[in-house]
Amino acid sequence: MKTLRQVLTTFTDEQLASILRLWVVNEQVGTKKATSRAIDALLLQMQDTLASRFVWEKLSPDARIILYRAVSSSANYGIAHDDLRKKAQVPAANYQSAIAELMQEALLQETENPFYYALSTSSSSPKTHATVIKPFSESVNSLNRSGRELFAPNGDRSKKKLSSLLTQATDYELTHMLRGYGIEQNGYYARNDLRDLLVERMIDDDNILAHTALDEWSHTLVKKLMEADGKMTMQTVRETMHLDDVALLSILRTLESHAIAFDTFSGGKRVLFIPNDLYMSMLPAARAKKAFVKEEKAELVQATDEPTIVRSSEPVTVYDVATLVGAIYQQRIEPTQAGRVPKRIAAKIRPLLRGQTRYNYTDEDEYLEILLDVMRQFGLITLAEPDTDQSKAAYIPQPFLEQWGAFPLLSQISRLARFWLDNASWQDVYGVHYKPTNAYIWNAKGGRDALIRQLAACTPNRWYTISSLLDVLWDKDAYAFRPQNSFYPPKLSRKTSENRAIWDLCEGEVYTGILASTLNELGIVSVGYSQSGQAGEPLAEQTTNPDVFMVTDLGDKVLKVGAGQADVSLLEQESSTGNALVIQPNFELLFLQPDLGTLYKVLPFAQVNQLGLVSRLTLTKASVIRGLTSGKTIEQILATLRDCSQKGLPQNVEYTLLDWVKSYRDVSISQVLLLEVSNEDVIPRLKAMAPLKELVTRQLGPTMLAVQGEVDMAKLRKALEKEGIVVRVNGDIFVRPKQNRYYGYDYPTYDRY
Repeated sequence: MKTLRQVLTTFTDEQLASILRLWVVNEQVGTKKATSRAIDALLLQMQDTLASRFVWEKLSPDARIILYRAVSSSANYGIAHDDLRKKAQVPAANYQSAIAELMQEALLQETENPFYYALSTSSSSPKTHATVIKPFSESVNSLNRSGRELFAPNGDRSKKKLSSLLTQATDYELTHMLRGYGIEQNGYYARNDLRDLLVERMIDDDNILAHTALDEWSHTLVKKLMEADGKMTMQTVRETMHLDDVALLSILRTLESHAIAFDTFSGGKRVLFIPNDLYMSMLPAARAKKAFVKEEKAELVQATDEPTIVRSSEPVTVYDVATLVGAIYQQRIEPTQAGRVPKRIAAKIRPLLRGQTRYNYTDEDEYLEILLDVMRQFGLITLAEPDTDQSKAAYIPQPFLEQWGAFPLLSQISRLARFWLDNASWQDVYGVHYKPTNAYIWNAKGGRDALIRQLAACTPNRWYTISSLLDVLWDKDAYAFRPQNSFYPPKLSRKTSENRAIWDLCEGEVYTGILASTLNELGIVSVGYSQSGQAGEPLAEQTTNPDVFMVTDLGDKVLKVGAGQADVSLLEQESSTGNALVIQPNFELLFLQPDLGTLYKVLPFAQVNQLGLVSRLTLTKASVIRGLTSGKTIEQILATLRDCSQKGLPQNVEYTLLDWVKSYRDVSISQVLLLEVSNEDVIPRLKAMAPLKELVTRQLGPTMLAVQGEVDMAKLRKALEKEGIVVRVNGDIFVRPKQNRYYGYDYPTYDRY
């Protein structure tokens, strides 16, 4: 049996040109090279279903039914003439002429199959050979697909919806269509999801033609289709547009590649149509309705009545950070192997912290660990490496802590707020009706940014309903927390009433919880309840959510600076006036108003009782001794108390502090590298060397230099030998081992807004 290429090479140029016209191949024949190129193009075109409809269009009725029975036959070995004629129900007088037509157009071929009757059930009398009719493998699939539109009961594609018409589109074709409408996919999408996303985009568009990159001819044809109720016969298209088959094929491909219009056979005639659901959405009335719906934008609504119960905003988080700083000064906190504060120590510190409980997956309170993580990343504290093999790493203050304490309240809040925006590790407390959906695609930063944008537009000191805020977020940033990607079906990202109900229980509860927890504890918003008995309870233990919220004056400044609507210098304004510290004769330190600068000065040697807008600390013998241990002297402690107190330092307090420290003794142990040189002229050269230049050095004598800090012995030896100095090492040089535990991680610092 010959291949189609072999058959085509036996045809004359005139016969081959006729076949090229049949398949709408715009190639010339004549020379050997041109003929070969034309055959290549023809073989490729024969696989195109759209091009095959031109073939069906040009065939006679008898040839159509015979070809359809041949290409749709289940026999892989061809079909005998008698069987084919019976299936096609064509009169014998017309059969031979139709077969000749099909063979002349290289649509069918005649071949011998000696086993046909042995394999066929159409005859009970076995024969040794038979002449059979077979389609060519190069064109059988495309002809079969388009032929079903003519003869199959449900073959008329003009009655199908857009989604059904796209079921045969490949992933590549669907992705290309989506890009034409400005939708990019990050990651892998299932074909059904791509199709649903495309259909949704096209049906919901109030001006699809304006958003489609169609050429002028295609655009004009779509307009004429709209004028013709979305459907035209192909003959009318040709007459209206004055197109030949080559130009028509190009336009049809353009329209189908944009999923705007498709062609098919309907009632025996070839038609061009816009899918009915798409056509209805493109009608002027539908477009006007969609435009009207889009104009109904959700807006924030001010509350008409004052809330019954108000949870006023207070920068609880700022004071909780200070409380932890005081705890680290006053006791040695050594994390466990898991990197957590031991439970016995956490049980003493947690009651002093006023932030709400954040539960982890094991139902443990994570709030203390969250704050410690924040403080480490800001560079306020660090884990000091063990002094010996028997000791453990412990939290110690960092030099940046002094600068942090000097920041005004607004500045500290803004820095903490910026950290919260960027870090999902800072957990929020969600609303009481929260039901999670898909945590694997949760984008905490995206949702928090969306919320902050809306809060920045609020007028301070005015109550707004939380329900209207949720409506605005649904309208403008519905899926900021759950951006579309390959793990989330597009149908769940549509703005439907069913999805809104799911959204309210997930994103809606998260937004409500953020207002009542993190942003309330940063002093940015206050929340109100219409029912009594709620404001004093932690959110996780309530049975209802707040109904209204209000951006505070303090929060308004932080939000405006964060949105670039105000200068950063606004955050550096100090709200306190003068010293707020009052020292009582009973050793109690009272802050009657916020004064973070003074507070951080006394934390090293005072025990925290309560920190907030009004703060209380106590001077005890243990706390003062811990202050001396941290590097303070009694003279520095007394000077700080005198300078910061409103009414001076009570005499009994001063005498008692002096008495407490009489028996205090300490010793400072440092490991140094001792360098002894043969000539005192070498000392200046050593100090100038790169390995020692940045380290603390102390000259102990004319030929002796002590170096404090981590020294890279390999680099030092190389530098010395480069200078022509002979190196001798006496004894073992101790090098501190690197930490390989969880809490040995080196965090970046967040020292800027």
